[in-house]
Amino acid sequence: MFLVGSIFGFASGAGAQFRADNYQTLKNQEVVIHFPANLQAGAQNVIKVFPVIKNELEALFGWPVQFRPSIILVEERNRFQQLAGDDRVEAFARPHDRIIVIDYSRLAARPLRMITTLKHELVHLLLHDQIVYVSVPKWLNEGIAQWASGGLAEILVTARKSLIGDALRAGRLPALQALEHRFPTDRNGFSLAYEQSLSIVSYIEKNYGRQAVINLLAYMQNGVPLDQAVYESLAVSLPELENTWRSGIRRQESWLTFLSIHITEFLFLLGAGLTLTGFLRYWIKKKNYRDDPEEDDWE
Repeated sequence: MFLVGSIFGFASGAGAQFRADNYQTLKNQEVVIHFPANLQAGAQNVIKVFPVIKNELEALFGWPVQFRPSIILVEERNRFQQLAGDDRVEAFARPHDRIIVIDYSRLAARPLRMITTLKHELVHLLLHDQIVYVSVPKWLNEGIAQWASGGLAEILVTARKSLIGDALRAGRLPALQALEHRFPTDRNGFSLAYEQSLSIVSYIEKNYGRQAVINLLAYMQNGVPLDQAVYESLAVSLPELENTWRSGIRRQESWLTFLSIHITEFLFLLGAGLTLTGFLRYWIKKKNYRDDPEEDDWE
């Protein structure tokens, strides 16, 4: 998630407010970490893993991380929610200020998710740093961040089935244009928008190749608007891309629906097949035993 605007009031530099609240600072040439004193071990882990994340993103996009971000670890969930203005997220970024804020209270016990979340937010900063001449729509920004970091990284993930199929069947799947500037505020719509964003970027990779995703971003880096960048990198228009993506989701959902309706019949046929196979194996084994000449000689 990336938020633009004055949330912290860092008028005198990144982290000023947090230093005033007795936050400590750990930094090197690549990153600055602001943290409460009792999170020093966590801050050390973050500063240790940051170069790995940075190198992975540089290798993926072919872009250097030329800035030094500030990462703020917030210990209390309530305070983080006040800062984020949203109780559904675990982290957010302010690309203009090159700041990442992480809800350490939720991620401290999940180091792998901490890494994924940090990577997700760094993607937002990197996109903002590299694509400066054209606008990156929110769905693409969030889709790329999830795709590059390995999944739904910054929102609170709960065990649930995919929302896309239900939304498509009900005619409630938003057009990409509706997700250009903001996501819905209701919880299901919010989660659906994230899932939809990841789905279409993953669709591009699956059908056109990973390099096509990178090429699309490279065109935008050079000032090519999204519509033209899609055509140059994929040889289809953006509306065509969206339509084929929706058709693919519809076919997938139709197949899953067919399986769910006929699952009892499939299980019955499978069980019958296994029973028949077992009987045939027994019958052949018994027949071979009766026809064994050595058995006849012994009698």
